[in-house]
Amino acid sequence: MKKILTLCICFIALQLLGQTPSQEDLVGTWKVKTATVTVGENTPAQQQIRNEIKQGLTNAEFEFGPQQGFRFRMPASRPASLAEMESISGSSWKWDAALEMVMIGSELDGYNLLHLKVVRKDNAVTFNLPGIALSMKKI
Repeated sequence: MKKILTLCICFIALQLLGQTPSQEDLVGTWKVKTATVTVGENTPAQQQIRNEIKQGLTNAEFEFGPQQGFRFRMPASRPASLAEMESISGSSWKWDAALEMVMIGSELDGYNLLHLKVVRKDNAVTFNLPGIALSMKKI
């Protein structure tokens, strides 16, 4: 009975460890499949802003280089109000394994331009920001 229990615990632990992303897993280009935006109140003006954010982020690409170079590209159809977001492209990135978070910026700014919480569940990867969930696909 103890052996069966020990095997079950080991199996569960391996499954949980398999869900934890690593820095090596992140290297490459990731494309936003869908953007879910929940930030803001439920007013027509806030709904318009949410729709613009969704439009600008859907099909955007995050590229994490092996030497910590970072590129961010938005689709040409993005709303003009989101053009400034592309200014983070050309920054650096680092992986905080304890927080399971990508931190984008530089040493000078403490990698504080953008923080992406990376969640992997059932082979699906999501990058989370406050009020925004990005369903991702590695390309």
